[in-house]
Amino acid sequence: MASPWHTSGLRRDATYMRNMEEMYTSTTAIGKCRLDTVGHLKPCDNRHAPIRLYRSYGEWFEAGLQAPVPNVTMMTTSSRFWPYGQDVTKLHATSDKREQYQLDDRTVTSIRPYVPAREGSLPDLRAYRAGGSHAAHIPNHQSFRSFRATGKKDTF
Repeated sequence: MASPWHTSGLRRDATYMRNMEEMYTSTTAIGKCRLDTVGHLKPCDNRHAPIRLYRSYGEWFEAGLQAPVPNVTMMTTSSRFWPYGQDVTKLHATSDKREQYQLDDRTVTSIRPYVPAREGSLPDLRAYRAGGSHAAHIPNHQSFRSFRATGKKDTF
């Protein structure tokens, strides 16, 4: 169905357009809107929601609401080595529906992720790159050769 505002190239005078505006425009609590296409509302301004066709007043109202911020306790991304997300080792089920966990683009309710403390969980590998203290504990091959050359038995 065509809009009464878009006539097929017919020229209308100012009185006709003013009458059309009065007949097809309505003032609501949200703002002015036009009854543009049959069964649709079209806002006159974009103060509350974007200007487009809405099927009902409720749809227009909800389009202007801010999206609710989910109560997500943690957001992670899964990978090949971390299927529950980076550093998550366990998922604990809870009875609280407010506990939410977002993994990639999915939100899982009643789940609490467990991330172990990072303190002391891994040794500092940077110390061993240049020999570091790790090399002091490993005897070198020259000392083994000299030990065997003396004829003594290994007591290790």
